[in-house]
Amino acid sequence: MNNRQLDFFPPEEAVKRADVPVVIKEKPALFLIDGMAMLYRAFFALQRAGMASAEGMPTGALYGFVTALLKIFETYKPHYLAAVFDSKEKTFRHDLFPAYKANRAAPPEELIMQLDVAFELLDAFNIPLIKTSGYEADDLIGTATKKFEDACRIYIVTPDKDLAQLVHDGVKMLRPGKNQNELELFGKSEIAEHFGVVPELFTQFLALTGDTSDNIPGAKGIGPKTASTLLNKYHSLPNIYRNLDHLAPKTRQSLEEFQSRLELVTQLVTIRTDLQIDFSLNDLACGLPDRTKLVPLLQKLGFKSIA
Repeated sequence: MNNRQLDFFPPEEAVKRADVPVVIKEKPALFLIDGMAMLYRAFFALQRAGMASAEGMPTGALYGFVTALLKIFETYKPHYLAAVFDSKEKTFRHDLFPAYKANRAAPPEELIMQLDVAFELLDAFNIPLIKTSGYEADDLIGTATKKFEDACRIYIVTPDKDLAQLVHDGVKMLRPGKNQNELELFGKSEIAEHFGVVPELFTQFLALTGDTSDNIPGAKGIGPKTASTLLNKYHSLPNIYRNLDHLAPKTRQSLEEFQSRLELVTQLVTIRTDLQIDFSLNDLACGLPDRTKLVPLLQKLGFKSIA
């Protein structure tokens, strides 16, 4: 790594920041990276570039992942940081709805080949890994957000819109932009502008529209535009159902047919914030990368602009 890139990382004394009482005007920042979602996004964004190491291993997902990490260090200089990953086991959502994610194909082999190296990179960067058997990254992120939101400003790094339901004054999202090197900041107003509903209504918005990527069916014929219009007018699903007589016949019929599934779908789209997690904020303190591991690994991957 060159000297400019070393400047992205906190000084040595920052590693001990969590253990030394200091007076600060602003809360420290915690970054929670939705690891698999970010790798998927980078893989497909850079697939046509045909990036590969000298040994022929595809590296596009890894390159996009590393550039996002460096962007976080350069722009935000985080106090705390963790990469959060799904477990392979089925979750409570599969128990509730066996067809959950049943429509998903296996990950591309070219992406699978890069996963082990992604974990090597996290180790070399000294970035803590959060992964718990039987739980999805979304729920681990939701729980960590709830646990640490009083102590930290929280930034959720993800392309996944579902996590918008966690956004409030102290919690923001960083989403990959059209340019792979960009991370766009989404607070409450940006969520409302982009999706048409405020974060407080986002779970109800997802319940109405469903989530095709997770194979969760919403109300038939109700897409994002109709869902946001209804929620902005009536402010909640219960109030929408109290006003069915005022809706267009097709919308009313769709909602009546959907009502028996509403509770189930709401459970499926709601991110949990109550898991038992065995890590503290100090465990996520941001340290310096291990250059003896990181530089050779970046060079092996052919990331000449980084190593």
